Amino acid sequence: MMMRGVKGVVHSIDSLSAVDGPGLRYLIFLQGCMRRCVFCSQPDTWKIHRRADRVEGDGSLSQIGGLVYTGDLIEQIRRYVPYLRHHGGGVSCSGGEPLLQAEFVADLFERVGDGLGLTTVLDTAGMGDPKLFDAVLKKTDLVLLCAKSFDADKHYRLSNVRVSHLHKFVDALDRNLQPFALRYVFIPDHPAYRTDDDKDLDDIAAFVNQRPHCAYAQI
Repeated sequence: MMMRGVKGVVHSIDSLSAVDGPGLRYLIFLQGCMRRCVFCSQPDTWKIHRRADRVEGDGSLSQIGGLVYTGDLIEQIRRYVPYLRHHGGGVSCSGGEPLLQAEFVADLFERVGDGLGLTTVLDTAGMGDPKLFDAVLKKTDLVLLCAKSFDADKHYRLSNVRVSHLHKFVDALDRNLQPFALRYVFIPDHPAYRTDDDKDLDDIAAFVNQRPHCAYAQI
């Protein structure tokens, strides 16, 4: 592998986040998502670029957005290591859907953990190539799993994708006994997108209680 590492498409970076994992985080939003969630806060991350596409950027972080190499990104993160470590933080990848760039995330997290000694957090809805899940999880300290719904019909209405991808990722979490936190969007009394009826809440409780590797649930 070249010293510059794996090339990926980054949407934007927040060098000081307090909401995407423990402590203070260097938060990387990756570009690309196949879901079309009705409550998405960043629809500008939806468009998917292939790494060979002509997109903004030259593989460096001279400007935010576009093509970035993991090795170059690590050099940018390195400047924040003392501050992140002091505040019990590390590096988080979100999106978009970061698992659509699984090789990039796995390489970045390996460099973050082994090279910088920081914790790694993956904020995901579990959509990507199942063959690559294990490689990413082996380098991930905590997963923040955004589950739209455990009901198949409701999941499709909320995200415009089938729930089967979520089940495949959960299988990987269980197989690896991966520590994770469940994030659930609570929508009360909406005529089309309500997620707070008794069955919804029972499904959440059952899902969490069956998995000792679930650290907590966040509503």
